[in-house]
Amino acid sequence: MRKYQLKDKVVVITGSTGGLGQATARALREKGAKLALLDLDLNSVERQANELGGSQVAAGYFLSGRFCPLPFKYALYLKQGGCLGLV
Repeated sequence: MRKYQLKDKVVVITGSTGGLGQATARALREKGAKLALLDLDLNSVERQANELGGSQVAAGYFLSGRFCPLPFKYALYLKQGGCLGLV
């Protein structure tokens, strides 16, 4: 299997505070990826972002079925790298 370089690439993770989302986020950060974390609870996702790397991780959340885009938009433009993947 081909290995990908993830250092400084932005990956969006939906449901990031759940079990699979947490494990995926940790694994991607260990490979150097920058993360855009999305979940329903802003406090949980912000706490997760701080634990995973502060300025290299941005948090967003869904509210009443609508996405709050400002933190997410910031994450996608970290280093003008665009978005490598969506989980």
